[in-house]
Order: sequence, then C-alpha cells, then structure tokens
Amino acid sequence: MNGVFTALTLFAPGWAFLTFLVVLATGSEFLRVSKARTAADAETARLTEEAMAAGYGFPRGGPRGQPWVLPMMFSVAAVPVGCVALAIGWPETWTFVSFRMMGVLAGRNPFGEVWVHEATNYPYSGSPVSWYLETEGEFVPVAKAQVSGFMDKVADDVAWALAAETGESNPVAGEAALWAAGRQRELPVWIADSLRARGVFYSRESLFSRSFDPAVHRTPDAVHLDCDQLVYTFAHVAWRLDLAMKPVLAPYHMYVQYDGPSGEAPIFVEVTEFEDVLLSEYSEGFDREKKGPAFIIAGNYYPSGGGGSWASDAIREAAGLYEPMTERDIRDSILANVLVAWRGQGGWPRTPPPPKRASPALGASSW
Repeated sequence: MNGVFTALTLFAPGWAFLTFLVVLATGSEFLRVSKARTAADAETARLTEEAMAAGYGFPRGGPRGQPWVLPMMFSVAAVPVGCVALAIGWPETWTFVSFRMMGVLAGRNPFGEVWVHEATNYPYSGSPVSWYLETEGEFVPVAKAQVSGFMDKVADDVAWALAAETGESNPVAGEAALWAAGRQRELPVWIADSLRARGVFYSRESLFSRSFDPAVHRTPDAVHLDCDQLVYTFAHVAWRLDLAMKPVLAPYHMYVQYDGPSGEAPIFVEVTEFEDVLLSEYSEGFDREKKGPAFIIAGNYYPSGGGGSWASDAIREAAGLYEPMTERDIRDSILANVLVAWRGQGGWPRTPPPPKRASPALGASSW
C-alpha cells in the first residue's frame, strides 16, 4: 500500500501537467470553432441581406421566419402528386385539364373566343345543328340555346386539343399541322372523347327536344343522339373551326367525310362508334373488332355493302348516296326527320306551318 502512495506522489505532478495541456488544447479548439461559426453567421447574414435587397431569396432567418413559406412549399410539392392521382383515377378529367394547360402555353386565350369566322375549308353557309333547331322549333318547343351551347362546348374542347397537341392557338393552323404530321385521325377522336365526357350516348332519335330532355333519361345530364344528329354535331364542330367535314348519306344511315385542308385524301368516320373508340386504339389503326364497324372506316365500306347497306345504281344516283351532301340535301333531310317525328307525336295531320321565305343560300324555299 505504501508503494502505491509513493508512486502516486512521484507521478501526480506529471498527470496534472498533462491534464492541463489537454484542457488548454480543448479550450483553444473551442475558441477557434466559436470564432469560425461567428464569422460564418456574419457572412450568411450579409449575403442574405444582399439577396433580399436584390429582390430574391428568403428573408433573414430563413423559411422558418415566414409562416407562409412552408405551406407554399408543401403546396408546390403536392401539385405533381395530385396530377398523377388525377391521371390515374379520372383520366378524362385529366385530359380536359392537361389540354387546357398545354393550350394556354401554346398561346390560347382561356377567356377569349376561338371560332373561325372567315371559313375557307368548311363547305356550307352555317351549322346543320342550327338549321335543325330552326326547323324543329316550327313544330315543337326546343331549347335552342341549351343545344347550341352544348355543341359549342364540344367544339371548344376540340379547339383546346388542337392547341395543346400542335402548339398552334389558331385552329386553322393547328389542323394544318395535325394533317402535316399524319395525325388527322386524332381529331375525330377528340370529338368522340368530348361527347363521351359530356354524357352522350347513341340511340335512335329525330328531335333534339327529346335528346336533351332529362325526363327520358335515367341520368339527368345524359344526352342521346341518333346517327344524323351525331353527324350534324361533327359538322357543327367543323363549322366553328373551319374543318372540311361533310355529311354523307347511305341507305337509312349517315356518316362523315373529312377532307384534308390542303387537298389530302379524306378519311371517313362512322360516328355511331364514338362510344367505343379510344385514343389508345389509334396506335392499333382502329382495326380492332368492336360491336360494329370501326370508328374510322374505308371510303368504300358502305358503297361496297358494309353494314348491310345496299342500293341499286339508279337509287344511288337519284338519292345522291355515298357522296357528300349539298346544303339543300341537308336541309331536306332535316325537314323529313322532323316531320316524321312530329307525326309520331300526334302532330299529323295538323296543317304544317307555312313555307319559310326563300333562302338566299339556296335560291329556293328551305322547305
């Protein structure tokens, strides 16, 4: 035991001196780090003040100094997440939103009118839907503003799609770019997309007053359209956007011929198939078998007997079958549809209204 105390007595001064050196070194390092931190804080404060004076950067104290910064950062981060969720859960809504965002980037005014008032490709003097509503209104009440507004919304959807997909805010330039890129088949698909998104389905009908009547539908917002009405809907879009779309008459049927704006070969649209066609099918060339003919059909599909269509040469020539209809043909067909439907509702044999005045476009009575 005495030896232990003797050893401690001999080595204690050395341990004490060593401890002193350690404490001195630690204190010196602490002072150095403290000075460096103080200098860094001062430099950060200076740079922050310069950045704020220049008009950018966070205020002094960082994002925590402003209560609105963190919510804004979370909101920005939530945007892509919300877009992905919208695209997966509600694809048609996502298409609607994305077309409008891309259309604005292309220069489309979201609050302005995009209709083409100086038509060069559209072959008629007005919209067949407007002519139909005028004629039908002579016999039965019809909500003309509601129907016309609905058709304009479909045309507006297509105008947005054109701007988004081609980068052209002008529909005429957009259509030309679409055909130049070999993507002309997509435009009728956009009309089909809009019709489906707005609750339209195919059913036999001759009166728009019934097509838009909530009392005849299980869903109040639903709309049913016959082949003629669907063709005239496509023609209404064409009228608004200056597209060379023309109704074509077949036995007990009607379809659309869509000519290229620069003389390109036309495509033909079986409008009643709008419920089945999807953009994903475009990559397959619309060749997949469905419940009826394809949405985009060959030009000789009906003339060669497709869909059970048949007519002798004499009937074809007399009725102008399988050829684009003239404006007079369209107006006469509309009148025939309305009269048959009016009779079916008990309107016949009540005396029809007097003939309308001669149409300057036709040079004869539109009846």
